[in-house]
Amino acid sequence: MNAKEKAVKKLQDVGSHAIVSVEFANKIGKPFGIVFAGTTFANPSGNPTGVLHDCYGVDVHYMAERINQAVDGERQNYLGRGMQFRANLEAALAAIRSGK
Repeated sequence: MNAKEKAVKKLQDVGSHAIVSVEFANKIGKPFGIVFAGTTFANPSGNPTGVLHDCYGVDVHYMAERINQAVDGERQNYLGRGMQFRANLEAALAAIRSGK
């Protein structure tokens, strides 16, 4: 398994609904030549679907999209963010394994 495959597998292990540290994101992005910048995520008062608390980091959905773009992966579009996360990473793995 090469460095790109390992990075994708690590991101898959994190799961589709997470905010990760900038340091972790950049370790994942390094084999692809991607540098991620952090964002502050704020939970609007009373929003039960928002993050549980204010935090700073990188959204894993954004990471999966950038990685898939970096390897020119071909993926399907999905409405659910979790399914799209998975589709991006599966397409990235397929592209990596095909030598793209």
